Amino acid sequence: MRATKRTMQVVSAIIPLEGHRYALVEEAKAVCRAQWSVPGGVIEDGECLSAAIVREVYEEAGLTVLPVGILRVDHYLDPGARYSHGVYEQKLHFVCVAALTGPLVLKTVPDAESLSSGVFRLGRDATPAAPPARDPRLDRGLRDRRADDSDA
Repeated sequence: MRATKRTMQVVSAIIPLEGHRYALVEEAKAVCRAQWSVPGGVIEDGECLSAAIVREVYEEAGLTVLPVGILRVDHYLDPGARYSHGVYEQKLHFVCVAALTGPLVLKTVPDAESLSSGVFRLGRDATPAAPPARDPRLDRGLRDRRADDSDA
C-alpha cells in the first residue's frame, strides 16, 4: 500500500486562442474517460508549477505553452482519498492561463494521457461548437477567465 500524503497538487491550463477558442483534451483516465477538459494533471514531486503546466499541456495536447498567470486556486478536503498517485488528505488545484508559444499542431495519437485534442469555441453563444461531454470544472474556469478579461 502506498503511503498517505498530505496534499495532492494538480494543475489545469486554460489556453485561450483567437476567436474565443480554447485548446481542450478528451480525457483518457477511467474516472473521466471521453470527457473534454483543459489539459492538466498532477504536479510531480520536485516540479514547480510552471514546469508542470508546460509538461502537462505537451503530454495531453502536444502544444508548447508559456504559463502567464494563475486564474484561481481550489482547495478540497478529502481525507483518505485514493488516487493513482497515493492516498491524500486534501487537494490543491491550480487553474492557470497559458499562452501558445509554438504552432497550433495538436496531438492526434491517443495514449494514457488523452484520447484526442481539439480547438473549440466555448461560451454562451457557442454551444454547437462545444465538445459533447465536458468536465463541469471547465465551465467554471472559463467563467472566471471571462470575468478576468472584463476586469482588464
